[in-house]
Amino acid sequence: MTKGAEQAFFRIVPPAGSHALPLRFEPARGEASTILLPSQDVTHVLVRLAMPARVSAGPGASVSRLSRFAGLISAVQARVLGRPTLPLPRASASVTLHAADRQKRKALRKDLKILKLFGLGAQLLCNEPAVGLALGFSTVPPRRSAHRRSTLRLGVVAHLHFTDVWADIEASLACIPDPFGLIVTLTSPNPQVEQAIKAAYPEARVAVVANAGRDVRPFLALLDEGALDGFDIVCKIHSKKSIRDGRPTALGELWRRSALFDLIAGAGRLDEVLERFEADQHLGLLGPERFRIPNSRFSLHDAWSGNRDQTLQMAKLLGLSSDFELDFFAGTMFWVRPTALTHLRGARLGDPAAYAPEAGRTDGAVEHALERLFTASVKKAGFSLGSLHPLPDVPSEAS
Repeated sequence: MTKGAEQAFFRIVPPAGSHALPLRFEPARGEASTILLPSQDVTHVLVRLAMPARVSAGPGASVSRLSRFAGLISAVQARVLGRPTLPLPRASASVTLHAADRQKRKALRKDLKILKLFGLGAQLLCNEPAVGLALGFSTVPPRRSAHRRSTLRLGVVAHLHFTDVWADIEASLACIPDPFGLIVTLTSPNPQVEQAIKAAYPEARVAVVANAGRDVRPFLALLDEGALDGFDIVCKIHSKKSIRDGRPTALGELWRRSALFDLIAGAGRLDEVLERFEADQHLGLLGPERFRIPNSRFSLHDAWSGNRDQTLQMAKLLGLSSDFELDFFAGTMFWVRPTALTHLRGARLGDPAAYAPEAGRTDGAVEHALERLFTASVKKAGFSLGSLHPLPDVPSEAS
């Protein structure tokens, strides 16, 4: 940990092979905050402070303080060369990311753009109650809040293709004090993870399923077989990662944790979810507002993202095409009434044969079309949609 001063500069080198770099700012006065930066292919990060503060980085990172002259020269060079620079007003700082070549800088800018569109970029400086978003919920578990009992029968369906994130998910589920049924699907046998799941939730159902249709198909297979019929509402979550060049990115970490925080783990969030479903019997689905697109930041063109033809074709086959309007929760994590998904049942959408072999595609597959049709199915069944606003501890794009 290094002590800073006004107009102090620091050079931070991420550990080799890392994809996400947590940076922590501790001002002499005021609240500490943490940001998770993308670090895939980043050679180093230049931090410029405008007030006394201490700066630290994640495990394995090298933090060195530069002289004022060297820091100013580096800042000017970065501006001239067009290196991505993120202002962090709440930390009275800015960070500049340096990548090795033009192609890597282009990929980095794309990651930063998507983070910003979802409100997960430079504005997501996490305060202490939400620092697990940057550091991981297994490292800093979400804080439990006071809760009243509900009469609703709760279920959680978690798809774990990436089993290493079970600790994050388990820490989030620990924020649910009511009894709930847990169903976990894996894409390959993993006795160690199965044992960990059973140790935490002895009554959980753990099933190994074909690696087809990602998180969408296993959920629809459970819907088809009636496994969700015993629940009033179900939370659908999964081990979301965004893979680039065979490696995960910071986007995936923040996307998954933000969805878990907004759906389950944020202080008071579960009470809000239960109260809204109890008060409105026509509410069919609740999802995180930051991932509901299109919106004022995420254009219709970007929301389609190459999936328009496939989605409209499938909507027609499922009888959802009349008055179809694109409106969905990117990432397919939400609370839903199983009774609101009747139009997705009985269409053999749980059959692995309905999906192309997994090839790492980011768009254009059947599962990407279905991601955009959950909400249409809910509305077609006569139910409404609702959004869960980012909690006060987690800044939104507008903050």
